[in-house]
Amino acid sequence: MANTSRQGRDNEHQAMKQLAAAGYELVMRSAGSKGIADVIALKPGQVLLVQAKRNGNMTVAEWNGLYSLAVRLGCVPLAARRENPRRVTLTFWRLTGAKDGRGGRQPMTLFLLDEVAGAVS
Repeated sequence: MANTSRQGRDNEHQAMKQLAAAGYELVMRSAGSKGIADVIALKPGQVLLVQAKRNGNMTVAEWNGLYSLAVRLGCVPLAARRENPRRVTLTFWRLTGAKDGRGGRQPMTLFLLDEVAGAVS
């Protein structure tokens, strides 16, 4: 397995671990990144769609696909990334809009897992 594939899998597993520790009763991984979201996490009344990336970067198509699916389904779209390569934990970012592809700042805000109840509209 390529090193980047292993790193991607490790990030997905770390995201699942952190979500489970935050009280999610059902956390599932889409193995091989075949779907729009790498990880889906559920709590009563809360559904997170998570794209776990080593550096947090997604193509415009990946970003907009995740964002539009989450909006259609009433889910919270998240990007999980490792802010510091020396740390194991990931930081979660809520996607707040679609990317326009012009290379500007990504429309996202920091998302704290223990504040998830206030993030679901």
